Amino acid sequence: MKRHFSVLALVAVTVVPATALAASRQKHAHELSTTLTGAVLGNTGPVFTSAAVAKDAAIGRGAAIVTVTTPSTIEGTLFYPGGSITTKGTITFGTPDANGTTSTTGSGKITAGTGKYHGVTGSITFTGSQDANAHYKVIVTGRMKY
Repeated sequence: MKRHFSVLALVAVTVVPATALAASRQKHAHELSTTLTGAVLGNTGPVFTSAAVAKDAAIGRGAAIVTVTTPSTIEGTLFYPGGSITTKGTITFGTPDANGTTSTTGSGKITAGTGKYHGVTGSITFTGSQDANAHYKVIVTGRMKY
């Protein structure tokens, strides 16, 4: 009887943590609907850097650093309490209107993550506008798995 208890205890000690580890690695997926409200901070040649507040219905509030290399490359990292999400893609700027407001559209891929978003993948599209003072609002939509 003592031998059976020892074997059972060994199995329990081995299987329970493995099951918990497998459960912690289960993929999560959700739709993105993120609003970025920010401003361009400055540029070095064709590279423009901005900072933004990020709000997503599923993820919550965070911050973003976005870099645009003209004419059409965009990279961004969004920082949330649970970790970060990095994206890369292309951006197109419209012709400024009479007030200096320019429309933007683009698309990209989610390329990396940290914390609870480690291993994240997905794709995004976005639309928005930037005023003459370099303040912008962009709506990012897409789907991500992590």
